[in-house]
Amino acid sequence: MSAHTALQLNAAGSFVLGLSADVVAVLATQPMDVVKTYVQSGKWEELKALFRNTKGIPPVGKLWHGSVANCAGAVPQGGLPFLINALSARYLFKSEHLTDSQLIANGIITGLIASGFIAPFDRVGKEQQFSGGTAIGACQKAVKEQGMRGLFKAIPPIAVRDAIVFGTFFGGRKVVESRLQEYIPHDTLRETVASAATGAFAGVLSNAPDRANTLIQGDKEGAYPSLRSTFRSIIQKEGMKGLAKGAGSRALFMGAYYIALGCASEKITPPLTRVFGTEPGSDS
Repeated sequence: MSAHTALQLNAAGSFVLGLSADVVAVLATQPMDVVKTYVQSGKWEELKALFRNTKGIPPVGKLWHGSVANCAGAVPQGGLPFLINALSARYLFKSEHLTDSQLIANGIITGLIASGFIAPFDRVGKEQQFSGGTAIGACQKAVKEQGMRGLFKAIPPIAVRDAIVFGTFFGGRKVVESRLQEYIPHDTLRETVASAATGAFAGVLSNAPDRANTLIQGDKEGAYPSLRSTFRSIIQKEGMKGLAKGAGSRALFMGAYYIALGCASEKITPPLTRVFGTEPGSDS
C-alpha cells in the first residue's frame, strides 16, 4: 500500500476506517451476495423469482435484501476486524511492519476473534435474504424460532470462513500486491488486481464453510445441527462436489468485495488520519 502520511491511524481510527469501508463494500456488492446465497442453498426457483414481476421487469430492490442487517454488521464485520488487526500487530506481534507469514497469521487471528461478533448479524442478514421484510422483523423472527442462542448457531462455519477471509484480506492481499510491484507499477491498478485475485481465491477456499453456514442459518427443521453433520450431509447427498456448490458466484462476490473494501479503505484513510493520526510506535 502507498504511504499517504508519516502518521498512522490510532485504535479509534482503525475502527472507524473498517466500519466506513465495509458499509461501502456491502452496498456495492449486496446483489452478488444475495445471488450467492440462493445458489448455495439450491433455491433456484426463488432466485428466478427475484427477477420476475407482472411486467417482466426485474424487481431490483430485492437484490438488496439483507443490506440493512449487513450494514449494521459493519460494526463487527468491518470496524472490529480492522481494530483487532491493528491491535494484534502492535501488542501480539509487537511490530508495525510484519513479515508475510505474520501478516497472514494476524489476519487469521482477526477472523477467529471477530467471528463471534459477526455471527448474529450474519444470521439476521440471511433470514432477511430468505424471507424478505425488514432487518428488525428478520431479527424478531430468528429469535422467536430459536431463541437468542439461534443467533449464534453458525459460529463454527463462520469462524472457519472468516479466518480464511481475513487471513487473505489483511495478509494474502498485501503479499500478492508486493509481489506484483515489479510487474504493475501503477498503484491503483496493482491494488485492484491483488484484491480481485485474492478475493476470488478466498471465495473458492472458503466456499465449503460458507455454504455450510448458509444451510445452517436457513435450517428450520434441525437437519443441519452442526458444521460436521452439515458437511457429512452435503457429501452424502451431492458428493464432494457439493462442497463447491456456489463457489463460482462466491468467487465473483468476494473478488468484487475485496476490491470495494480495499479501494474504500485507501480513499478513506487520508482524511481519517488527519483526525485519528498518531506517531508510529505511540500507544495512543
